Amino acid sequence: MEQSPSLLRIIKIDYLALLGVLLPAVTWGVGLVTQFFDPDTAAFFLFIAQIVTVPGLLLLWWRVRTIRKVFTDGDETPGVITGIFFYRDRGRVEYAYTYQGQEYRSSNAIHSTGITRSLVPGQTVTVMVDSLNPKRAFVRELYVEENTSV
Repeated sequence: MEQSPSLLRIIKIDYLALLGVLLPAVTWGVGLVTQFFDPDTAAFFLFIAQIVTVPGLLLLWWRVRTIRKVFTDGDETPGVITGIFFYRDRGRVEYAYTYQGQEYRSSNAIHSTGITRSLVPGQTVTVMVDSLNPKRAFVRELYVEENTSV
């Protein structure tokens, strides 16, 4: 019954996943566009694009795999937002939760969106906790749309 976050939702919310997409896309884009203006500069950017594509896609794969695994195999527990900070398009959400009688604090780098900006300190949320590594957790409401239909 537990929903797994979609690839697009993870990229939209998780800043590391977004970087995994943007880094190769931007360098390839700059390389291709500069071919029309300066072929020597384009060659440099296309070379860099080849170098950053594999690490970028590996970062994306790792983040998607990690987040989906916690949502699939992890446990739900109530938590509370302890802090939310933004600088331009990126931010950090901090939260506290209790898992198996022990208190934890965790945080995630996030991208600034309407969803992430709607969080406020003191807000109660559902935290998905990695049962093998309880320090790893994600705020459920950020990654999975709540089904409001009855």
